[in-house]
Amino acid sequence: MYAYLKALHIIFVVTWFAGLFYMPRLFIYATEAGDKDAAEQKILRQQFSVMMKRLWYGITWPSAIITLILGPVVMSTAGGIVLSWNPKEDGY
Repeated sequence: MYAYLKALHIIFVVTWFAGLFYMPRLFIYATEAGDKDAAEQKILRQQFSVMMKRLWYGITWPSAIITLILGPVVMSTAGGIVLSWNPKEDGY
């Protein structure tokens, strides 16, 4: 079970960061659409707006939430790792 949870956690971290890295590219595309004529600019900006909303609310945001939920779950199933750490007890 631990391996499956860890794999899911890694998959959602990757999808989260893929969304974060692709979002600026979409902003650049939307900005570059400003160089086109008015009709084409309107169509492109609407399409990029839809793409950005779907990326953010459909992929990036849910992946972040699932990643942040699975992180402590993986830590707690990995042999009972305690979430708080006191360096004085370990001699540091």
